[in-house]
Amino acid sequence: MGYNEKRNLSIAIIAVFTLVCVSITGASYAYFVATVTGTSTATNIKTADLKATYSDGAAITGTNIVPGWSATKTISIENTGTYSLVYTIKWVNVTNGGMTDLKYSLTSTSTGAQANVSNVAAPTKDGNLVTSVTIAPGAKHTYVLTMSFPDTGVDQSAQMGKTFSARLEASAANVSA
Repeated sequence: MGYNEKRNLSIAIIAVFTLVCVSITGASYAYFVATVTGTSTATNIKTADLKATYSDGAAITGTNIVPGWSATKTISIENTGTYSLVYTIKWVNVTNGGMTDLKYSLTSTSTGAQANVSNVAAPTKDGNLVTSVTIAPGAKHTYVLTMSFPDTGVDQSAQMGKTFSARLEASAANVSA
C-alpha cells in the first residue's frame, strides 16, 4: 500500500469514527438571530411568566394516617409577566391507599382565585385541583390546602395506617394580551 492510499484510508477511518461518535452522543446546533427594525427608539417586549411556590415543596405525603391527622400546604401562584395568564393546578402521581374518609379543603382570600371548598373527598387519581383561573400581570393568588382524616365516630380501622401521596403541579393553560 502506497503513502497516499494509507493516508486516504486513515482519513476515511477518522471520518467514520467521527460520524459514529456524533451519532452515538447526539448533536444539536441552533442558530438564533433577533432583529429589530423600524424607526422607534423604544422596543417593548411582552412576556408571560407563571411562578408557582409551595410551602415545603410540591409534594403532599401522609404515612401511617390515623383519625385526627391533618397537613397544610400554602400554594402561591404569581404572574411575573406582562400578559394575563390562565393557569391550572393539578394533582399528579396520586396514591391514595383506599381512604374514603380522607378529605381536603382549599381556601383563598386572593381576588380572582378559585377556591373555598371544604371537606371534599381526597383524590384517588390524577386530576385538577384548580381549573382555568385567569391571573393578571403582576398579580399573586395564594391558596391554603388542608388535607385531613377526620374521626367520624365509627370504626375506621380498615382505612387507618394507610398512605396518601401526591404532587401539585401548576401550569399556564394559555396567554391573553
